[in-house]
Amino acid sequence: MSKFNNLFEPFTFNKGITLKNRVVMSPMTTWSSNDDYTISDEEVAYYKKE
Repeated sequence: MSKFNNLFEPFTFNKGITLKNRVVMSPMTTWSSNDDYTISDEEVAYYKKE
């Protein structure tokens, strides 16, 4: 499994945003954001349980 170790390493984008690891989930998959495009409490709960 050593070839996948880099998935769990931090990654920094050119604009300076750093991810804790390289495993991400698209925000368009749950359809539970607010009408003003902000994240809802339900969406936060969904991401926490995944």
